[in-house]
Amino acid sequence: MPEELQFSVKSLMTMAEQAKKQIGLVVDLTNTDRYYRKTEWADHGVQYLKLNCPGHEVNEREDLVEDFIKSVREFIENPENEGKLVGVHCTHGLNRTGYLICRYMIDVDGYTAADAISMFEYYRGHPMEREHYKISLYEAEQRRLRAGQEDGEERPNAEEENGDVEKKT
Repeated sequence: MPEELQFSVKSLMTMAEQAKKQIGLVVDLTNTDRYYRKTEWADHGVQYLKLNCPGHEVNEREDLVEDFIKSVREFIENPENEGKLVGVHCTHGLNRTGYLICRYMIDVDGYTAADAISMFEYYRGHPMEREHYKISLYEAEQRRLRAGQEDGEERPNAEEENGDVEKKT
């Protein structure tokens, strides 16, 4: 494939710069190191987190969910990272990525599973394909509710959300 058609760290950083956005953290969920050198992110001043997630089973790995949530939350809550974006990817940017982003939205932000899935699919521009991941997201919501972690704040649903989330095209 010609280099100008390949998606790379450099092309993503160029796109972010053109959009006047700054990427501060990239979470790599692939179970391989073949797509790029992790040092490429550091060359652009971006923090890099590698979470080896085997395909089809991230929903069975609470350790990965906890590591993802802890790392993203620490990044977001650090005042030095104000306004910086977090990029998350797996091989196709769909199922493992969608599952962990939705778990963050459910566990940390208090979204319902339905709203988290709907928002992810809308902004990603493609539905999550792993039905067992969606079922696990509904189960995670129920666990949160049973544990009494609901904070009582109403959360916007997918149709009402118009915050800082950007639609990927």
